[in-house]
Amino acid sequence: MNQRQPAPETPSAASDEPPESGEWQRAASSGEVTSTRPFGVKLAGRELVLVRAPSGCKAFSGVCPHQGGLLAGGDVRRGELVCQNHGWAFDVETGERRGGPHSSPNSSSPNSSSPICLRRFEVDERADGVWVRLPSTSAAGAQTPPPAQDVPAPSSLREIDELPGPRGWPLVGNTLQVDTRCRHQTFERWARAFGPLTRVQIAGKQMVIVNDPAITDQVFRQRPQGFRRGTRLEAVLRELETHGVFSAEGDSWRSQRKLVMEALAARNVRAFYPRLLELAGRLLERWRGAAARGDVLDMQQEMMRFTVDVTTWLAFGRDLDAIRRGGDALQGHLETVLEAFPARLYALAPVWRWFPTRGARRVRHALAALHAWVDPQIEEIRALQERDPERRDAPRNLLEAMVAARQEDGSAFSNAVLFANALVMLIGGEDTTASTTTWAVHQLCDAPSAAATLQAEVDAVLGELQLADTLEHLDQLPYTLAVAHETSRLRPVAPMLLFQANTEQHLGGVRFPAGSTVMVLTRLPGVDPALVDGAQRFEPARWIDGANAASLQRSGLHVPFGSGPRMCPARNLALIEIRLLLSMLYRNFHVHRVGASESVSERSGFTMMPRGVRVRLEPRARA
Repeated sequence: MNQRQPAPETPSAASDEPPESGEWQRAASSGEVTSTRPFGVKLAGRELVLVRAPSGCKAFSGVCPHQGGLLAGGDVRRGELVCQNHGWAFDVETGERRGGPHSSPNSSSPNSSSPICLRRFEVDERADGVWVRLPSTSAAGAQTPPPAQDVPAPSSLREIDELPGPRGWPLVGNTLQVDTRCRHQTFERWARAFGPLTRVQIAGKQMVIVNDPAITDQVFRQRPQGFRRGTRLEAVLRELETHGVFSAEGDSWRSQRKLVMEALAARNVRAFYPRLLELAGRLLERWRGAAARGDVLDMQQEMMRFTVDVTTWLAFGRDLDAIRRGGDALQGHLETVLEAFPARLYALAPVWRWFPTRGARRVRHALAALHAWVDPQIEEIRALQERDPERRDAPRNLLEAMVAARQEDGSAFSNAVLFANALVMLIGGEDTTASTTTWAVHQLCDAPSAAATLQAEVDAVLGELQLADTLEHLDQLPYTLAVAHETSRLRPVAPMLLFQANTEQHLGGVRFPAGSTVMVLTRLPGVDPALVDGAQRFEPARWIDGANAASLQRSGLHVPFGSGPRMCPARNLALIEIRLLLSMLYRNFHVHRVGASESVSERSGFTMMPRGVRVRLEPRARA
């Protein structure tokens, strides 16, 4: 699609900026650029976003200046291009930011009068498609530089070997010093002791722990060109047949991301809301029965019933009904794969490749069972779309969209890619949202005044309703959203992320050779008293004030969904689910924890999960 042609002598849609010398490239067909959704494309190393404004097709830099998110995953609403990550909005005609302060997120002058504006590119819409002229000096990845910093001379750079870190043991390094039940806490303890860059050796691999928001922001923004997921992580995910968009790199990631970004775009998530309501209604009935019997509920398991049903319906259009029927074999197989991931990632040696251990046999059995469930659905959808090609233009679930999608060369995705992304959707949707919502319940049990504030807000908005029956109701619950943000600040489900340098990088005055591994700690900056007032306190109100919330969302500080071009595309769906569940729970019940707060613990798995959040529900009296 991205063929190169000579520039036309007289462009039919000239930019209102002074013309630049450069090369014209075909970016899209005219039908791909609509007035209701942005279209993303990468040309000559640049991420671009195309939108159809009243005056014609426009092309802008495709990366949000806030935290580097891809604008192609957002929406076009009321003449604005809206980023799906934090809601930054830009005029579709000019690219100028609307509804926010005119300053860079990294600027030291927050009241600057100079507006933030997306860079515009000259567009020519012809019979054979939409063409964009790029400056001849453009370079791959040039439009998303990290925040300006003092760049040390190469001779002054330190080497990784010069960094401080815990003393290791012969041969195994620091591997056996890591608490496997809560690995993230071990790494956080070392980072507190040794500083923003800490050297460790884990599973025979030297890595650097990063605990500095500015450096974290650099790493996120330089993906995927500068940094990638680690090759060891990729190898483990390949073995577990979950090597999808989460771990894909390069052209493979670019083609797969379109599948997931489209399925999880805000407009599609909003259309899915009636189904979310139906599933929440089932959970409410279950909880009413539990309250009447005086049952003690494990909140993590309760929330996972809901998220499993949501993701299986969204991904496959199938009603698993885990809420009413309880955990079934599918959920058990997913948990087997989840448990294998960290064990293999941090293992000293891949013994499962050499010996048929009991754990390896369980994983093979689980994957075979998951194939037996997913593969027939893939083949069924392929057959349906072959008989009725119009179904490709109106997919009813994520799997249908993935089967209908085509790679850059026009070929279909393989069954292996479809299976991997289906599993990634199931695993990611089941674990992460359930854990964050359960952590929120735990934090609210420790903060009764916050629980009362949330309850009062929900009562005022919902009135006699038992559920937020429209998204507009959820949008009127700012304190409930603040509870979600504050929970993810204190208890992010991904407190550590592993990356590998594609090329030599200079971070924090240290030289990172190509292939170096960095572990980004996402929680520590957000709970640092030097960066956040009352950092250890659970105070959702800190997110209500716009200026304070913006300071918390500044680059590298609060990144529970990641940041940069590869920010988690499921952020919107997760926040909708969390608000729906919390508003439903506290509208209908008083929540009483069973056991002491200290009995609740953090556990490392595919995500950081709560253990021991057990509650009794008391029905609230109606006014």
